[in-house]
Amino acid sequence: MHEGAPPRSHCGPAWWFDRTIEGVVVCAFITFVILSFVQVVLRYGFGRPLTWTEEVSRYLFVWVVFVGAGIAARYKTHIALDFLVSRFTPRAQRRVAMLMGALSLVMLLLVFVWYGWSLTRVSMRQESPATGIPVGWATLAIPVGGLITVVNILRAAREPPSREVES
Repeated sequence: MHEGAPPRSHCGPAWWFDRTIEGVVVCAFITFVILSFVQVVLRYGFGRPLTWTEEVSRYLFVWVVFVGAGIAARYKTHIALDFLVSRFTPRAQRRVAMLMGALSLVMLLLVFVWYGWSLTRVSMRQESPATGIPVGWATLAIPVGGLITVVNILRAAREPPSREVES
């Protein structure tokens, strides 16, 4: 690689995948905040709420939560209670981490992806009351977020462990 070129990690498909997912979540969150603000102002300020903003905000929030979980998996920022595991030897810690990773993947694939997709297929037949949008568009966030989380857990597992600097 010649001088001045960006590192390979900043121009490949994985980088674009991460930036796209993060951008979509940021846009959805900003839209959620704006719609919620408008809803509050119109409801309490003018006594004339819009019927669709609450529903769309709720659907956007569902997407932000489930896809955001996938982003958190990419950066290994999910909450972990490791007070017991931290007392194990490094070898035992690695084994526990592998076991927990495998169990997490099975749970994500079974519950989020498999059952989430089943729920989505059924809920596509139900329309939301205010917008008429199929409810399945909201529940689709469950299997999509589950798949993104699985992909990102696998990607994070392939990376070498980060070394924390002790102060």
